[in-house]
Amino acid sequence: MLKLFRSFILACCLSLMAATAFAAQVQVEPSVHPQQQDITLPVVTVPDNPQASAAINAQITKNIETFINQSDECYKDNEDWNTVYLGSSYTVTCNDGEILSIVLAKYINVVHAAHPMHYTNGLNFNAQTGEQIVEADLKEFSATKYGKDIYTPELLTDKLAKKAAESDDLIIFDGILPLSSLPEQFYFDADRHVHFLFQPYEIAPYVCGTIDVDMDTESDDYLTHR
Repeated sequence: MLKLFRSFILACCLSLMAATAFAAQVQVEPSVHPQQQDITLPVVTVPDNPQASAAINAQITKNIETFINQSDECYKDNEDWNTVYLGSSYTVTCNDGEILSIVLAKYINVVHAAHPMHYTNGLNFNAQTGEQIVEADLKEFSATKYGKDIYTPELLTDKLAKKAAESDDLIIFDGILPLSSLPEQFYFDADRHVHFLFQPYEIAPYVCGTIDVDMDTESDDYLTHR
């Protein structure tokens, strides 16, 4: 009888945990910018938490409006470059009830330009409070997961050098390595791996595109021997 009672209690607890996790799931729906029809941006709803929803959506809107305003300012006085097309899309890379991570893919296509420019931004949030997670917060994540800081310029330098040595498609500009700081842009994937992002021309030629570096690859020595 005691065993049956324990099984019942365990089943109830698991059901409650599942219901809580489901209730905490963040909803993300696409929306079209009212003045820029090629810009698709996410609209976030945190169930039963309008303050968190508003905080997240405010940061997303700020990011997109900054992109539009900077593009307008850059090309407004140049008659040879007066036809400019802007666009964006997004991907939700982590949505586990605690962390919401959204990657914005933006482009600027200017008539007569050699090629479009692409920018990839990672926006990361505490899904329960709406607070934005920035690069400075990663030390805490690393300490909790590994007991040490693995999100450092030194380790990212090692990963980039290894990535370039193993691939003919990645050519790092001379003088870039070693890195003195981490890039501002990053995102979490579904396994909570941290990926740092480098934009075209930032550390490599345009043909290399956006460079995505997973810092939590389990095959790396500094993780397997932690």
